[in-house]
Formats: sequence, structure tokens, C-alpha cells
Amino acid sequence: MINKFTLIELLVVLAIIGILASLLLPVLGKTRERSREAVCVSNLKQQGFAMQMYVDDNDGYFIESDGASSGGSSFHGWRWPLAQYIQNTTGKTMNQTTLSDAFYCPLYEFKNNQKTGHGYNIRQLGGYFNTIGNITELDVPSETQVIADGTDTDTYTDKFTLPIGLFGSDADVGDRHRGGINNLWADGHVSYMQKYAILAGKNSLPHYFWIRVKQ
Repeated sequence: MINKFTLIELLVVLAIIGILASLLLPVLGKTRERSREAVCVSNLKQQGFAMQMYVDDNDGYFIESDGASSGGSSFHGWRWPLAQYIQNTTGKTMNQTTLSDAFYCPLYEFKNNQKTGHGYNIRQLGGYFNTIGNITELDVPSETQVIADGTDTDTYTDKFTLPIGLFGSDADVGDRHRGGINNLWADGHVSYMQKYAILAGKNSLPHYFWIRVKQ
């Protein structure tokens, strides 16, 4: 005698599969998001290594906001000097080069050479409305942001992270990583901060994490 599933048994099995799928899909989605967040951290570390090599090669000075020292142009040009340390740019100009994946946040949706989801602190370090920053001028390198997740929107403010209270707004700081951003600090380490925490600043200074002199 051949045993067959009854309709009720089949429906019960399908119901169990549906319940398991509903439980597993959110977990898998979160795992995928965390893995992409880890890629973002890794990419910032690569940019950090490149920045450290540039600083070492240039008497402690950070990259100019427009990347002029290495043939960049306009605000997003700050990535071009870093590219010299990350990828092969021999015989090419910035406009002829497709930037390495190391420059991008994988969760940023509007990617091109000018918009990568990462921003550079050009106002305090890159000489935009200020002198170019030197590593020796920083009071607290471990709390001075160099490059970080910028805006989540399709705008050019992702070219740098604007200090809040210094011509910037909370719209210039993204929150696509669990409500926060990944940050590369001037001492070379990368860490995560909730958006509200970085906007709150420290020591009564809302722009604390961007400025060189924190006293």
C-alpha cells in the first residue's frame, strides 16, 4: 500500500515553510546589511592607509580640498591623490579614471566618480575656507574626523562632511548604517557612531568631531 499525503498534511507543511521563511528573511536581510557595512568599514580603512601615506609624503599635511597637488579638479578632486596609492592611475587623468571600489560606501545608491557616499573634512583639513591641516595641529587625532559616510541623498554634499555649526547641517551626515555612520579618524582607526551622537558633539561643541583645535 502506498502512503500519500492528505491535503491537510500538505497545507500544514506549506504553512510551516511559510512561517520559517518569514522568520528567516529578516535575519538574512540584516546579515546582508551588516556584511555591506563591514565592506564600508574596510573601504574607509583603505582610504585611511592611503591618507596616512600621503600625509607622510607631504610633511604632515592633508590633501587639498580640490586635489590640486595631484591633478584633481573641483571639490570632489580630493579623492584623486588617494587614488595614486590605491589603484593604478598611470597615464590617466582623474576624468579618465574609474575610481576603485575602495572609495565607495556599498549602501550609497547614487554612485559615480563625484558621489561615493563618503565625505572628506575639507573645511578643517583640506583648506576650504581655511589653511590645509597638518597632523601636528590636531589636539585629539583619535576624535578628529577625516573621511566618513556623508549624505544619503543624490547631492554633491557627499564630497565632504560639513562640520555642524560651521556652514553645515544634519542633512550632510548620513544614517544608512543602522541610524549612524562609519568614520575614519585622524589617528587611522575606523569606528561607528550613531548620527545623533556625532551631531551632539562633545564638550558643548556641536562641531567637536570636525575641528582641529578642541580646547
